[in-house]
Amino acid sequence: MLSICIPIYNSDVTELVASLLGQMDKVEGETELLVIDDGSDIYKWNPGELTNKNFKYIYLDKNIGRASIRNYFLSKSKYSYLLFIDGDSSVISDYFLENYHNELKSKELEVLCGGSIYQSEKPNKRFYLRWKYSTVRESKPVTIRNNDIHLGFKTNNFIIKRSIFESIRFNENLTGYGHEDTLFGFELLKAKVPIRHIENPVLNRSLDDNETFLSKSEHAVKNLCQVLKLVKYDELFISSNRLCRTYFSLKKTRISWLIHFCLRLTHPLNYYLLSRGVFVLPMFDIFKLKNMMSNMDSGESSLN
Repeated sequence: MLSICIPIYNSDVTELVASLLGQMDKVEGETELLVIDDGSDIYKWNPGELTNKNFKYIYLDKNIGRASIRNYFLSKSKYSYLLFIDGDSSVISDYFLENYHNELKSKELEVLCGGSIYQSEKPNKRFYLRWKYSTVRESKPVTIRNNDIHLGFKTNNFIIKRSIFESIRFNENLTGYGHEDTLFGFELLKAKVPIRHIENPVLNRSLDDNETFLSKSEHAVKNLCQVLKLVKYDELFISSNRLCRTYFSLKKTRISWLIHFCLRLTHPLNYYLLSRGVFVLPMFDIFKLKNMMSNMDSGESSLN
């Protein structure tokens, strides 16, 4: 019934895999667990004594990217539903798999999202940016997620029916970090594929330090600009994305050049404050908007 798919890159998934293997033995219905390492070059995970007849670990000699690795699971999995979990996650409920199996048994589903959360304790300032942004903007309760089922679709902790995934795959033209999930969610929206959200979260246990998160965010904006080209500047896509919506609204004004100039002028200070953990959401929004304007105006990424 269910193929659990964990793509990893330089990640230690021992705890995650052990938790899932323990739950697999207790649930009804056929389940398999696949871990595929996308060419790790710093840390290559070793399953060690984690063995199970329904568990398989595959190492790829070459990194194929965040979109391609997820598509690759189609050729290696065998069941009618695929559950994707990121390698930096932790299972926090003893009934995690049982909850999903019960949902799949009770109704015909095409896409099912369980959600994700971050630690409740405020971290060290060095990691504050990622934690604050994720807890406020990304970790939404199920009531809010079900109000707009395609909004902010994330690839961590979701189930998709094989037949749907075979027709709508992750776009492998999109390389690097960021927004492969945004594009995938938009393709589901265009195809009118319903998404059901439930309260069955995993814990995102990995927090990037501030400078790493800023660097990833810059690359993510670059990818977002690439997504705009791939969807041919679709108005529905633009209206559904906060950053795109803001950018194109400003472009319609006569002072967009002045706004861009001011953003570039204040960018070094803004970057410095964010990197030191001095953070409020509007500062980070301004940071991303500056990068968006630089990318769109120049056609290439502006890093710092």
